[in-house]
Amino acid sequence: MLKRSLATLSALILALTLVGCGSGSKSNDLADNFIGEWKAITVETNGEAVDLSVLEALGMSFKLTLDAKMTYKFDVLDEVKEGTWTVKNATTGTITIDGEKVDLVLANGQLTLRTGGNKIVFERS
Repeated sequence: MLKRSLATLSALILALTLVGCGSGSKSNDLADNFIGEWKAITVETNGEAVDLSVLEALGMSFKLTLDAKMTYKFDVLDEVKEGTWTVKNATTGTITIDGEKVDLVLANGQLTLRTGGNKIVFERS
């Protein structure tokens, strides 16, 4: 009886350990959807489109790099911000910019960031 109880307890501990290991892997798999370098293709401020060709002619752009260490670099018109990001699910992540959590929405190969009256749509570069 004692052997059977110990065997059952050991099996339960092993199952819980495997479940715990699997959840981290799933999160990393979801992060793979976001990891990489992204370049802005459209920018709107308070509903008005920003002409990116003018900014690019001046050597300025909007670039976002999300890495596997869950850190980011956000180059906004040559000002670089750095911080952390997380994954909520396969199509939504969160980036923390100046203490504010902002959703990243992934759809149709594009990543959209909205904060305040601003909207930036990125494509992988």
